[in-house]
Amino acid sequence: MNRIDLYEDVYRLYLTVVIDKDFNHFRDWLKDVCGYKETEDMNPLSSGYCITLTPENSTHKGRAHIIWLKYKDIPCLVHELVHLTMQIFDDKGIPIRVENGEAFAYYIEHWIKRIRKEW
Repeated sequence: MNRIDLYEDVYRLYLTVVIDKDFNHFRDWLKDVCGYKETEDMNPLSSGYCITLTPENSTHKGRAHIIWLKYKDIPCLVHELVHLTMQIFDDKGIPIRVENGEAFAYYIEHWIKRIRKEW
């Protein structure tokens, strides 16, 4: 398991990126370490996930985000970052529409650059 822990100052959020080809290993880590309660619905055939931890669905005290990738794969990373960005924008009350497209694209670009720098 390759794990990258990141903090982002603009929206003040934590993101952990996990790269692990063994889905069961990742799911067990998510359940045992993060206390994530919704692992039974996860599809082992997936190549990536974007998960938001909350006090309601885990033992985490606040909100944190996890992206899991089976492999270092840019298309899959972008896919999961779209999910992350939609979640963050929704949490912060930023409408997802054409007028905010540039902010949406820049936020995804920001994360791609940071994650690729670390992996």
